[in-house]
Amino acid sequence: MLIDPYFFKFNDEWNISTFLKWFELILPSLEEIQIFYDAKTKNKDSEEFLKKLKEKFPKISLEFKDNKEVLHDRYILDLEKAQGVHLGGSFNGLFKQVSSIRPLDKEDYPELLEILGRIR
Repeated sequence: MLIDPYFFKFNDEWNISTFLKWFELILPSLEEIQIFYDAKTKNKDSEEFLKKLKEKFPKISLEFKDNKEVLHDRYILDLEKAQGVHLGGSFNGLFKQVSSIRPLDKEDYPELLEILGRIR
């Protein structure tokens, strides 16, 4: 599963706890999660949070990439290979799709949508 926390607000405690809750629910069923984070928004807060996330969930692989690669080329290629789902965006609206990725479809991801519904 590929996740792009591009608009994630690291200083918002509610968002952080929601993010961790979501990981705890979905992580057991996944072999690996890759997070590609936009390098231009890399800062002390985001690095510290992602470090804590990595400690808590060792299955996560973290990479900082430039914006174009994160939001377009890399994701499209990896998604095709992994047949995964791309989740990105602010946790206030829970998740927003990146326009180049097809939207979530209820038939494709019933378990994921059920988990997202519980968190919301």
